[in-house]
Amino acid sequence: MISNITPTGFQLDWNAVVGFDNFFVDLSTDNFSNYVENNLSVAGPTSYTFTGLTSDTEYQVRIRAANASGSSPNSIEL
Repeated sequence: MISNITPTGFQLDWNAVVGFDNFFVDLSTDNFSNYVENNLSVAGPTSYTFTGLTSDTEYQVRIRAANASGSSPNSIEL
């Protein structure tokens, strides 16, 4: 879920996944042909706040849960 939207940022929140202790987040402006953030590692909390983004720009974001065995498929793109 996306919340706290400002002209230059937003907060991404997601549900915890049992058995997974890390998450990887991707952020793009062109459907992941290029990345603003790629494999941004977020451990522990189930949220991340993006700041310093360009105003009036459309961003796409996706997330994966990970543990020592590997990572899940990408979430749906938001």
